[in-house]
This record gives sequence, structure tokens and C-alpha cells, in this order.
Amino acid sequence: GVILDSCPSYTTPDVAATGLLSALRGVDAPEAASGFRWNAVKAVLSPWLERLDTRQRDAWQVWEDAFPLAPHLFLLSEKDAIVSAADVRAFIDTLEQRLHAHGLRAETVAWEEGAHCAMLRQDPEGYSRAILAFCRSLQS
Repeated sequence: GVILDSCPSYTTPDVAATGLLSALRGVDAPEAASGFRWNAVKAVLSPWLERLDTRQRDAWQVWEDAFPLAPHLFLLSEKDAIVSAADVRAFIDTLEQRLHAHGLRAETVAWEEGAHCAMLRQDPEGYSRAILAFCRSLQS
């Protein structure tokens, strides 16, 4: 099986601006994505990301082509400031179609609160339970 924590997501100007402002201001994604600062940061990042877009699309194509055909567990936070839950869910939706076509599953465990890649520190018991349950399901 494959376990992914707080990822993946396609880096758009929205994602980049939200992540950068969240990190700099120490706030969650919804707060970071509000106000004039977000629009200004997005405007600055957009031309740079447009130049990288072709490379990013090529990398995502390799990712999709080489992604392991195995059950997947996605761990995410609804309040992730770097990679939004909506972006991760969009990736999951696309991947689930491919996995289901091969008789495989994708599971998602989401926390209402939690910083990017911090669920283990914030809820060690819940995080461990989710991973153990997934690993045990692979054995049956």
C-alpha cells in the first residue's frame, strides 16, 4: 500500500500564495487566502509559476504514469495551510477512478484541525490507528 500525508497537490498560484502567506503569517489556509495580501502575492507568483507550468505538467504526467497500482491511504487536515484539503481531494478523486478500474481502493482520513504534515504530532493515537488499520486491511 501507499500512504500519503498532506499531499499531493498541483501548485497553482492560489496554492502557492496561500501556502506562502500561511507560513509567513502563521495562520490557517482560509485566513491566509483572504484579504489584499493574498491577491498581491498571487499576482507576484503567477508569472513565475506560468514559466514552470510545462515542467510541472510533465512531472505530473510521470507521476500519474508511474503511480503504484496499490491501495492508497491519504491523511490530510481540513485546515492545512500549505496544501488545501480541496486540492488533495481533487487528486484523490482522479486517482480513485484509476485505482477502482483495477479493483483497488483509496481511503481518506481527515482531521478537522492540524498543520501541514503535523497530524502525527497533534493526534499520535488517531494517526497511528489510521495507519495500523490501513496496514491490517492490506493483510486480509
